[in-house]
Amino acid sequence: MPNKNYDSYFSVDPKKPQTKADITDAVVREILRKESGERAALSAKLRLLRLARDKNAGSPAPKKPSKLARSRKAK
Repeated sequence: MPNKNYDSYFSVDPKKPQTKADITDAVVREILRKESGERAALSAKLRLLRLARDKNAGSPAPKKPSKLARSRKAK
């Protein structure tokens, strides 16, 4: 039988000891990174929708001139 290399199956890498603070910090950073990506995607989607809405809206209707204020009588 050929000599099998079991090191690739059972790799034992020494892991760095982590404190609870390090674990919490890593989890919070991952959550913030995920939320940031979702927020950026939503902003891009809303921007595209706004640009499409503005493009389809065409030119705005001309505004009516406002009424002039009446002059007050001097007492």
